[in-house]
Amino acid sequence: MNDTFDLFAQSPERLDANVVFQAAGLGFWEFDPATSMITWDDRTGRLFGLTRENQLPYARFIAHIHSDDVDRVHTAIQQALNTHHGEGSFDQTYRTIGERETRSRRIRFMGRSSVDETRQITRLAGVAFNLPDESQPDTQWQRDPHEPFQQLVEQAPAAMALFSGPQLTVTVANKPMLRYWDRTSEQVLNRPLLDALPSAFGQTIYESVRAVLTTGEPAVLSELAVSVPRHEGPEHLYISLSLEPFRDAAGTITGVLAVGHDVTELVTSRQLVEARRIELMAAVDAAEISIWSLNVQTEQFRSNDRMKTLFGIPNTAEASIRFFFDRIVEEDRQRMLDSFMHALQYESGGRCEIQYSILHAVTGQKRTIRSRGQTQFDSEGIAQRFSCIAQDITVRQQAEEALRTSETRFRTLANSIDHLAWIANADGSVAWYNQRWYDYAGTDSRHKKGWGWQYVYHPDHVDRVVAFVTKAWQQGEPFELTAPIRRHDGVYRWFLIRGYPIRDAEGNVQQWIGSNTDIDEQKQVEASLEAQVRDRTAQLQVLVQNLQRSNENLRQFAYIASHDLQEPLRKIQQFGDLLKSEYNDQLGSGTAYLDRMQLAASRMSTLIRDLLSYSRIAIQPDSIQLVSLRQVIDDAIADLSLLADEADSTFRIEPLPTISGDASQLGQLFQNLLSNALKFHRPGVQPVVTITCVTVPADALPDSARSVRVADAYYRIDVSDNGIGFDEKYLDRIFQVFQRLHTRSEYAGTGIGLAICSKVVANHGGAIIARSQPGQGSTFSIYFPRD
Repeated sequence: MNDTFDLFAQSPERLDANVVFQAAGLGFWEFDPATSMITWDDRTGRLFGLTRENQLPYARFIAHIHSDDVDRVHTAIQQALNTHHGEGSFDQTYRTIGERETRSRRIRFMGRSSVDETRQITRLAGVAFNLPDESQPDTQWQRDPHEPFQQLVEQAPAAMALFSGPQLTVTVANKPMLRYWDRTSEQVLNRPLLDALPSAFGQTIYESVRAVLTTGEPAVLSELAVSVPRHEGPEHLYISLSLEPFRDAAGTITGVLAVGHDVTELVTSRQLVEARRIELMAAVDAAEISIWSLNVQTEQFRSNDRMKTLFGIPNTAEASIRFFFDRIVEEDRQRMLDSFMHALQYESGGRCEIQYSILHAVTGQKRTIRSRGQTQFDSEGIAQRFSCIAQDITVRQQAEEALRTSETRFRTLANSIDHLAWIANADGSVAWYNQRWYDYAGTDSRHKKGWGWQYVYHPDHVDRVVAFVTKAWQQGEPFELTAPIRRHDGVYRWFLIRGYPIRDAEGNVQQWIGSNTDIDEQKQVEASLEAQVRDRTAQLQVLVQNLQRSNENLRQFAYIASHDLQEPLRKIQQFGDLLKSEYNDQLGSGTAYLDRMQLAASRMSTLIRDLLSYSRIAIQPDSIQLVSLRQVIDDAIADLSLLADEADSTFRIEPLPTISGDASQLGQLFQNLLSNALKFHRPGVQPVVTITCVTVPADALPDSARSVRVADAYYRIDVSDNGIGFDEKYLDRIFQVFQRLHTRSEYAGTGIGLAICSKVVANHGGAIIARSQPGQGSTFSIYFPRD
């Protein structure tokens, strides 16, 4: 059994010994020299007949050993505890006496002492097993020491394998280990490790196994990743492999024993815990939370880096709870200490929540801290650990203070203004009025807060007001309306009510702020103006009726002018022509009188036609439609073709727009302008008429061309000639009726043509101006609004 001594001398936790020993019928025991206490598992207890306890002082324990064996056992234990004797091992077979047993048992105890860094014995531990044949207790083990070990390995639920000799030949491998390797026993037994396991797993453990064989020092390969084939797919496991030197009876290392433990659940749990820890720390960092904890019994203090930064301690420096308490300002320190000590009392529930100020260790800056902590107590109510989080609320406190200051200023301002001011909750219930409100409405409790504001509105208007503001509150939109509000003396005055929503960062309405402005005098003025408007409207209606009658009279005059007045003139001309044709020889000098009579009649007829045209244009356009100015000008030139041909005239026309207007009136406009350009040409000079168009902004209009209709931009049509021109001192006369700059003997005409042009342009919402110099021609600029 000495061959397996190194295996069993290790801690049971390391080799999963509880499982292995149970399968092999082995018990575990441990002796603590410091306390002289012996501890054992249930199996060892049954071997001793001690089933009620698992721990006894050495003096009581040794009483259960046969008296003939006590000295030998005591001496062996003392030698094992003395590091100068051998290897500190213990191997004794002796008889035990149970508490209620009449016969003794022969038990073999094997163990080894463990030492610390100073070579001091810390414990003596090992295994115990019952010898089945009391008469020959050691014969079977001495005859075949490997046989019970091989049975132990094969029966053990833990994965176990033995690598023997310089080639590390696989001499033993149980089923759990073969499952990890994904091999059969035929594939690995009696083959060198690298031949049996050429995979990455074999490569991983080879060097470590070789080192244990060479040095005799145990090794542990932690958390090796293993992929085990399954029907549903490979299963990924983690195992920890313990490597122990395997010795023969002489103590020579002949191989390496490997024991594998499935730590998949442990690894995945740790990974999950680590992931949760990372998430928690990320949340802590995001929330800018400082953390510290104190082991109340050992005074061990721990904190995160943010806590150190908050108090001004380098991250690499160690800190104590005393240092942190010393950073608390003097006026808060005792209060914080009292709160902390109170939380350590079980009766307090262990909770601590307090706000205090600190002074930064480096900058001396004062910061405000809010801490929340909780104490953990043991089963007896004794404080064990205190954990606490701390948040720097300096900025928030400053913001709150600024908000309070702002609110104070607001209320001061609101109370000093002449308006009635109020603040309402999101649902419209009023939470605050300024002093001006109470001065006006009084202090009646019915309309102080909440929905009591309804009582101050005029009964005839309150339903309208409530419906209006309720809709505005539901929609979250600013509102404005007017209504009469009762003064404290019962008098109602009109107010302009305005409300504006105050929203949070998500856009949700949190409050409403509003004002009521006294507009009673304005309302009275409006009422007076409305009365005046009604009176003026009535007067305008009378004027419109008179204008309509005047227009009707004009239409009747136009009919008379076109029929009754023109008829005698036509008779005069016709009879004059008859007299000249039939009695020309007899008239003699009377022919000249007839010519003068007919010329006067013709002038009168032309004057009547021009007046008729002017009167029609003065009334309104006949029809409005889209009109091409180029087409209008082409038609006018065609009508003037005889006059143009006689003077050998030239027309230069640039692209022209299409505008909304009356085609007939626009035709008269351009026919008059072109006719004047041809009529007033310079003798011996070929008439040249140029028509251009540009777009100009409203602010570019000259003062003399203020349009009737306002527009953003205008078309400027320039009609220019190279005629005789005129002096610009007559600009205020040329667009008036019957105004002439030349005698009839020089140039024919009635003096109405340009007046007609001005009226046509005005009817189209435009303006017309002229520029000229004597002997240098004239330019007439027409401005039409660009729609």
